[in-house]
Amino acid sequence: MKKKNKGYNIISFGARDYYQVAIALHNNNLLNKYITDFYTPNFLKKFVKVRKNEKLASNKTISLFFFLILNRIVRNTKIQKNIDYIFGFISAFLTFFSTNKAIVYSYYLNGFLKFYKIFNLKPAKLICFQDHPENNYINNILNKDKEKFFKLYKLKLPQNPESFYSHKENKTYLKSILSVDSIICASSVTAKSLQVNFKKKLNYNIVPYGSRFQKSAHKIVNNKRKENKKIKLLTICHMSQRKGLHWAFKAMDSLTNEEKKKFDWTVVCEFYDDIIYKMAPKNVKFKKKLKIQNLKNLIKKSDLFILPSLIEGFGHVYLESLSLGTPILYTKNTGPNDFIINNSSCGFRVNISSTKDISLVFKKIINNSAILKEMKKKTQLINSKINWKNFRKKVAKIVIKLDEI
Repeated sequence: MKKKNKGYNIISFGARDYYQVAIALHNNNLLNKYITDFYTPNFLKKFVKVRKNEKLASNKTISLFFFLILNRIVRNTKIQKNIDYIFGFISAFLTFFSTNKAIVYSYYLNGFLKFYKIFNLKPAKLICFQDHPENNYINNILNKDKEKFFKLYKLKLPQNPESFYSHKENKTYLKSILSVDSIICASSVTAKSLQVNFKKKLNYNIVPYGSRFQKSAHKIVNNKRKENKKIKLLTICHMSQRKGLHWAFKAMDSLTNEEKKKFDWTVVCEFYDDIIYKMAPKNVKFKKKLKIQNLKNLIKKSDLFILPSLIEGFGHVYLESLSLGTPILYTKNTGPNDFIINNSSCGFRVNISSTKDISLVFKKIINNSAILKEMKKKTQLINSKINWKNFRKKVAKIVIKLDEI
């Protein structure tokens, strides 16, 4: 069946990348519909400040509102994966009877392709946006981390969400990846997590995200701040094992009492694991979800953003911190490893699962606090290259090139 519509459907819940893939396609007349759980109707945009982007009209979207309700109720990974599967399946039905071309985010790919398999059909063009590393790859890293942490500190870490996916489900997903025409990843580590499973080279492109705070970066970076008596550390995350905070907390605890007094550490988290939460040193204070302006102000006032993640699909918060002039502590298994060429230019790269590496950074900035000021100045270069404008250009280029084949 030949489809008249040349555009692509985009399949995703929520706003993982602030609708930038949809906008990239829409700007180039390549978007058919953005299929999601909910997108704010145009007439409500002045009243509802979430689930929208002013550059994307609601008539270019399909809101499957029932899934929004399910996502608000369900907090169980075992159930959530089934919701993702059903959403993918329904989206495939809508896609086949409209354009038959789609960009499907990785959580929904198995369900999407199941529809086509049942009816012995094929999408005309299919791109997977791989927004997280492959599950087995994540599990191997987390399991090794658990063993190392228990060996050193005799503490058992909680079960990670990726472990709820069975071997069969993960294997099916890898087969699904072989069915797509192209893959988009935000980081090299995400691409690597897929590629290690195959001998042949996958058709993937690495397109780093941008920052929602980018516009005001120049002004903020050049603002002079008052000297702080204490070094202000900041972490923003859902506090789970994958974020590596258990190592950062132990690193702080390894310092002398006099050294610890040099730091104030704020952790912003809406969800946290009790085991890791109880490890927090006394100089750590917790805040729940903040309003955007309050969050921006907190980042601007901080001296170093701390997130030694074991593995990330990218890590929006790293770039958001850099865009507001705050240096970062990161690992090689995160997005910044792709674009911070000199790992001391505007941040500190540490090995994963390393108390020693993180404690050395703490000691370094105690003894040379001026290094953070120098790093702050260099964040401008990152902002000029890694941004949403370039993200949209690269995504559109990938889609246009695929359409020409």
